[in-house]
Amino acid sequence: NDFGKLNNYITRSQSFLQAGKPDNDILLYYPISDEYAVRGRSLLLHFDGAAKGSSVREAAEYLFEKGYAFDYISDRQILNLKNESNQIIAGGTKYQTILLPPVKLIPLETFEKVIELAKSGATVLMEQIPEDVPGLGKLDERRAKFQKLKKSLKFDNSAAGIQKAKVGNGLIMTGNLTDLLAQANIRRETMFDNGLQCIRRIDSETATYFIANRGTNTIDAMVPLETKIGSAVLFNPMNGSFGKINSTVNEVYLQLEPGESCLVQIFPSKVNSPDYKYFK
Repeated sequence: NDFGKLNNYITRSQSFLQAGKPDNDILLYYPISDEYAVRGRSLLLHFDGAAKGSSVREAAEYLFEKGYAFDYISDRQILNLKNESNQIIAGGTKYQTILLPPVKLIPLETFEKVIELAKSGATVLMEQIPEDVPGLGKLDERRAKFQKLKKSLKFDNSAAGIQKAKVGNGLIMTGNLTDLLAQANIRRETMFDNGLQCIRRIDSETATYFIANRGTNTIDAMVPLETKIGSAVLFNPMNGSFGKINSTVNEVYLQLEPGESCLVQIFPSKVNSPDYKYFK
């Protein structure tokens, strides 16, 4: 009896979420070499976004809980990254930074590319400097190149225990994850602090938020967004209703029961739309 409602809800949501590109800020490195290096007698590990037991798991959970928008990236994908105007380009999407969680082993080619990105203007965050290269093939040769690269990084102590190394036009920073994100001025959706969660997409100059109330309290207030707002239109994926909602330059008015969700489109200028009908 409820399948039709569910399918309509998914259809309305995906009509927004399949458009445009992700509006995420962080490329989170998945340290697969560290996973391969773990010895054991268990079955082959299944590698997925959960990253159970991996050093990336703790970093990913922290980013998600605090409202930082990120995508995973692999060694092979890193080799294809480009830097434009101090932003990292991956698949046509712009990112503010690339983040390495605590990594012990990293392929030489990956480390070389990360430093190259910094030289061309990117900001690279590392919770710690990788220790060595993986594998045994030409190990001495690769290890020598790796150590030479590490020694070329000249770190200076900075505020909050952060170490910074100026590399070309960019920067490499190491230290505590919380402080790294603050020093790099990475966007954070503070709505996560109040039980809300969101997915953020961008399509030309229009930003789309899928917002879900995953907390236990009813939301009936102005909610901050990390996107500059000209005007905002709310869409209810449960019934298809929509309308313009009250907003400031960085907040929108939302009413969401626990478990309820909505789609909010942010436009850079004023739009002509009827007002959304809230219950009072």
